[in-house]
Amino acid sequence: MAVAGFSSAASADVAVSGSGSVTLASGGSQTDVILASGVAFALSTTTANGMTISTSGSVSNGSDQYVGANTTNGAAAGGFSAVAFGVGGSTITVGKVEVPNGHGSVGGVVSDMTKQAGGSPDSDNAGFGVNGTLEAAGLSLSTAIGGASLTLGYVYDTSKTDAGDIGAGDNVMGVAASMPMGSVTLGLGYTTDGTQTETGASAALALGNGTLTVGYGQTTASAANETVMGTTYATSLDADTTVTVGYKNTKAAESETIMGLALSRSLGGGASVFLEAENYSQSGATDIGIGTSFAF
Repeated sequence: MAVAGFSSAASADVAVSGSGSVTLASGGSQTDVILASGVAFALSTTTANGMTISTSGSVSNGSDQYVGANTTNGAAAGGFSAVAFGVGGSTITVGKVEVPNGHGSVGGVVSDMTKQAGGSPDSDNAGFGVNGTLEAAGLSLSTAIGGASLTLGYVYDTSKTDAGDIGAGDNVMGVAASMPMGSVTLGLGYTTDGTQTETGASAALALGNGTLTVGYGQTTASAANETVMGTTYATSLDADTTVTVGYKNTKAAESETIMGLALSRSLGGGASVFLEAENYSQSGATDIGIGTSFAF
């Protein structure tokens, strides 16, 4: 018997999860209360020969910003625009895919919600990387090689956010690899759109009661060749409290230094409270966010 397009013969795993946050964010003279929440759906099935086929989607309100009498709402539904086929430790994704980018860009520690209030000039170097759409119609491959992981992405039409027409638009390709080398995990990456390129590397090391990560990247995507270097240190103060500090410096037409701090404490049941702050040297501005996040 089939009802509303669903057949009793179907056999698949369907997972539903939800998350959200409430953030009081301040940047300069502007203060926002930002609400964000959403529901995510993950669907998968396994064929007789062991191949998995999966897709996912979400519904969210994006964020509601309340600034005086002004309110903006970014409600949206997305996903279900790509299908992944997994076999033997490798996954091939077709449809809307993400090309690896931002290689070596380390040092940002605050959430997007905290950064929304200040409208700071850098926003953790959103411009760092290859210009153009890096999530669009294409193919990607993720696989494990020994203890290392490798991801390849190719967008064949940057004008399409679904399957698109092969070769119909600009294309971007990127590769990222992660490999353990003793106590250090090394990350490497390269991205190009045929004109501009980006290369970078990062290294993560267990240090004390936490993890130290350092990175360096270079790109030709901005008006002047841009470099970025930074570091983060994340540690636990106790079983429920974590703190992360970050430092980032970029050099292009001008130099910018960003320093950040993020403190989070678990309340149990998937809920936590947090305090975040990030300072930008170019403007002298500081973005501050305090709030709670939760998962269902």
